Order: sequence, then C-alpha cells, then structure tokens
Amino acid sequence: MHRTLATLMVVLLGLTPVFATKPLPLLKTGEPFYEFVPGQVLVKFAPTIKTADITAIAAQVDGELSYHSALLDFYRIDLSGTDVEEAISFLRGQDGVLWANFNYIAHAAYTPNDTYYGYQWHYPRINMPQAWDITLGSASVVVAVADMGFYFDHEDWTGVQTVHPYDFVGGDTDPSTTVDDSHGAHVAGTILAATNNSVGVAGVAPLCTFMPIRVLDDEGSGTTQAIADGIAWSGTQGAEVLNLSLGYPVSGPPQDPGPPLSTAVARAYLKNIVGE
Repeated sequence: MHRTLATLMVVLLGLTPVFATKPLPLLKTGEPFYEFVPGQVLVKFAPTIKTADITAIAAQVDGELSYHSALLDFYRIDLSGTDVEEAISFLRGQDGVLWANFNYIAHAAYTPNDTYYGYQWHYPRINMPQAWDITLGSASVVVAVADMGFYFDHEDWTGVQTVHPYDFVGGDTDPSTTVDDSHGAHVAGTILAATNNSVGVAGVAPLCTFMPIRVLDDEGSGTTQAIADGIAWSGTQGAEVLNLSLGYPVSGPPQDPGPPLSTAVARAYLKNIVGE
C-alpha cells in the first residue's frame, strides 16, 4: 500500500536522523516528461554527505540504494512503497541532495524490417565514393556506438579494431548479442563494417576504431541510468565520435530529461566528442 509522504515522515521521525530540508518543491510542469521505470529514482548527493546519511535519506522514502555510478557519482534508489513522484519531491527538498530524477526509458530509433532495407542507403547521394577516395577513416579515430548489442563474429567485422567494450545493461565487458536484427549491429555496421571485401555491406569509415557500448536491452529499450553511464564511458575511454541512435517518444515539444543524462552530455561536449 502506498504511503503518503506526510505519514512516512511521521513514522520515520523517531527512527532515523532528521535532515535539514528546503521548501518542498513541486514537480516541474509536465513531469514526468517520458515513460519511466516504476519504483526507481536516480539521485545525486552532495560530496559532503556520508554514506550512512545517504542510506538514512533513502530509508525516508522507503527505499534502498541499489546502484552507484562510479562514472557520474549518482545513485539509484529502489522504492518498496512510496510513489516515484512523491519520492522525487521529497528528495529534492533535502539539503544534501543535488538532484533527484526519474529513471526515464529511451528506445532505439525506428528501423524498417524490409528485407533489402540495407541496400537503400544510396551512398552515391551523399558522395560516399568521392569521400572514400579521400579517406576510409583512421585507426587513431575512435568511434563509440551506444545502442543494443553487437555481432562480433559477423563476416563484416573481420579486421575491425575494437577497444574498451562495455555492457551497461548486463554490467560487464561483453556487449555482444545473439538477438536477430539488432539495431546496434545495424548502426555499427553502417559506420564501421569492413569495406571492399566482397561480402556484406560497406561501412562509412571502416578503418576507424570501434568502441561498442551496450545501453539498450534486446527489446531496444534502455534507462537513463545506462545511457548516461554509456556516454560517460565513451568520454573516459577516449572516444572522439559517439553515435546515439535512440530517443524518448514524444507527443509534444521535447523536454530536457535532466540529470544524469544532461550531465553526461555536457561532459562529452567539454571533451570535444562529436555526436551523431
């Protein structure tokens, strides 16, 4: 049964430390802006807040710390009773909290499933043959693709150099997948597939180095948590170009989803990473 914040605070006053609070802020007009993960809140605490106090603050919204981003220093709190909106409003009112936000869900950009869709890129229309006469890319340029999983045993990956792979969905260094028609494999192939090898398709920049980052699950959906960490990873591991072919479904004017995604994007910008 959901508890109201008033009831929750009364119950916890005698059980946990009382922290200084700011005037309880309302959610921004229109929040939540997008689909979000139920029962989860992302939050960043001030660096002066001790771990024990962070745990106590989480307990005040009937939550537990379940994930910590070493890259962006935010936490995920899993709630067991409080509504996400109530928890965010409460957390935003705590002096030790820098921000609290929904764990929004993004989706891979639409890709048709027509059999010969891969032949319809029309490279001549964007003057790719002329561009290839100038360059096929360089191994010194690292291109990161943050998307669904990738096919590393595909014939078109022969000779493609790969560095610093990571899977922020599974939490390991293996971003491969066996799912049919992976959007990530399609995007990465368009950019980096081996070229002039008489098989498969031709990549735009086949001599560049590939940094595969999995941030979307096998259904093509991914959380702000995973996507923000994926962007941050690309910056810390030396990517110069980052592709994110994903987004939040909208029915009106798009809204800034806020941190930690905005933080990750700002850091990538300061590192001069080119987005595509």
